[in-house]
Amino acid sequence: MNADQFDLTVVVPSYSSGATLHRCLEAIEMQLTTLRYRVVVMHSGTEGIPDEVIQSNPNVEFHIAPERRLPGIQRNVGARAAGTRWIAFVDSDCVVGPTWLDVLVCELTETGAVGAGAALAGEPASGVSWVMHMLEFGTWLPGHRSGDVRDLPSCDIVYDRARFLAAGGFPEDLFPCEDTALNVKLRQDGHRLRFVGEVTATHIHLRTAKEVLRHNARLGLMYGAVVDLTGQSRRLRSRAAIPLVVAARLAGVLVRTLRYRPRDFTQLIAARTLLFKCVASWARGFSTSAPHV
Repeated sequence: MNADQFDLTVVVPSYSSGATLHRCLEAIEMQLTTLRYRVVVMHSGTEGIPDEVIQSNPNVEFHIAPERRLPGIQRNVGARAAGTRWIAFVDSDCVVGPTWLDVLVCELTETGAVGAGAALAGEPASGVSWVMHMLEFGTWLPGHRSGDVRDLPSCDIVYDRARFLAAGGFPEDLFPCEDTALNVKLRQDGHRLRFVGEVTATHIHLRTAKEVLRHNARLGLMYGAVVDLTGQSRRLRSRAAIPLVVAARLAGVLVRTLRYRPRDFTQLIAARTLLFKCVASWARGFSTSAPHV
C-alpha cells in the first residue's frame, strides 16, 4: 500500500493475542468515518497469528517478527514507516467504538492537541477483572469530563505523527509505562493531551489473579523509573510514604467504582484481598529504583 493514499495509520502491537486480535481488527474495520486509513499489525513472538485471523482481514498489513519485541518498539517502527499525518495505536486486546477515529481526529484538529484518547469501559466479568481495570484504567472511565489531561494510555490513542516522532516516540527500553514517559515529554515540550469521554473503547481482561498481581508490581516499578527519567517529583518515592500511596490508590479505586458502576461494587469488595495486594505491590515497586526493562 502507498502511504500517501491515506490520512491515518492504525498500528496494532501484538503478542500472544490470538484470543482477542480478531475482535480488535473487526472493530477497527467497522469505523464510521470518511478518513482514509490503513491498519498495520506489528506482531512478535514465537506464538503466531491464527491463519483464520489473517485470512479474514485481507486489508490489514501483518508484519511478524519471530523474537519478542516490547510494545514501544513495535509502535515506533509502525509510526516511522506510516507516512500519514495521524498515527493511531490500538492494543490487540482493545475494541474501539465505531466513531472512535472520527471523534479523536476531530478533537485534535479543533484543539491543536498532540494526542487524544477515548474513555475505557473494560469488560469486568469478575472481581479479578474489576481490580485490573480500575487500577490500570480507572482514570479514563466513561462519564469522566472531557478536556486536557496529564496522561493517556497507549491502548487507544491518536497522535499528530510529526510531533510524536519529533518527541522521539515511545521509550523502547521501558515497559509498561512507556506511554506515560512519552506523554510527560510531550507536555514538557508544551503540547496538550485531550481525553474525550464521548467515545469509548473496551479493554478485554483475560489475566489471572497471579498475573494481575505481577503486572501491578511491574507497573509500580516502571512508574518509578518514569519519575527518575523525567525528573518529576520524587517526594512519594520514599518507603515511609508507602502507606499514604496505598491509602490514596485504594480510596481512588473505591470512589471511582461507586461513581461508574455501583451495582458491581460487590464484585470489587469480593476481590478486596487481591486489590490490597496489588496496590501494596505497586507502591513497593514505585518506591524502588528500577532498571528500565
